[in-house]
Amino acid sequence: MSLKGKNSFEELVANISYVHEVLQDCASKSINQFLSLRNWLFGYYIVEYEQNGEDKAKYGENLIANITQKVKHIKGLTGNQLYVCRNFYLLYPHFLRTVFVILQSHDMDQTEILRTLSVKSQVRHICILRCRV
Repeated sequence: MSLKGKNSFEELVANISYVHEVLQDCASKSINQFLSLRNWLFGYYIVEYEQNGEDKAKYGENLIANITQKVKHIKGLTGNQLYVCRNFYLLYPHFLRTVFVILQSHDMDQTEILRTLSVKSQVRHICILRCRV
């Protein structure tokens, strides 16, 4: 890419600032989408274990506390956050449709991440969102 004509120093700085702002905004949106996807999946797995798993969670099992102890390698993941993830899934159980759209827009294989989701078979129509810059 080449710029035609001579640009002033102020135009150079303005161009650099503009590109930085636009691309940083896109990166932030992408990170937020993937964190939402991650949190929903965490909630899904917890609820699925509690309700439908072969090893059903028993009352008083301290499931969240036990998970927190086993996933200490995930920086910053606390028991409170896992409760929030669980509640996020319970409030938005149909978020999966949006998850498929996000994965497709990033050319990711949905089966790689979602292979254990029983809900997957219920989704029939998927819309592809285009990123607008």
